[in-house]
Amino acid sequence: MKIPSLRLLLLGACLCQRLDPAASAGPLVDGSTEDQAKTDDVVDIRSWNDAKDPYPYRSKVDEKAAAAMGVRPEDIELPKKTHNETPLYPKSALDARQQGVVILDCRIDPDGTTKNCKIVKGSLNEDLNAAALACVQKWRYRPLRIRGQARAALTRLFVNFRLN
Repeated sequence: MKIPSLRLLLLGACLCQRLDPAASAGPLVDGSTEDQAKTDDVVDIRSWNDAKDPYPYRSKVDEKAAAAMGVRPEDIELPKKTHNETPLYPKSALDARQQGVVILDCRIDPDGTTKNCKIVKGSLNEDLNAAALACVQKWRYRPLRIRGQARAALTRLFVNFRLN
């Protein structure tokens, strides 16, 4: 038996709510209620990033994804960084004159903190990878908002290490 994804469950719940607000009060297919699904849902906005401009606070709302979620693109506010922390350049990388970009997938929670960060593409220098992880955990964001409600979002973050 295949269990439907949470995105499909929420889309179905949104459609039910539009047709009959009372119909969405019951349990969903997985046994949870719609309220539980809303709070547990994480919106994946990684694919919304433009490859030439990968920063999530500069990305545009993907119109197809918004339609699939049952909202208009103008009802979605993307995360915006409110506190930046410059990464500390590890001594081993400085001595070896290593530089590069570390790419991470992170969850931005409704309170604006980054959680569950994982390196997607790291540097050859493990110290740079560790510095990038430590750095993004200190970054703060205005969270993703859908119809004014803060939501958790899975996004791709970039930490650039360059020598002058």
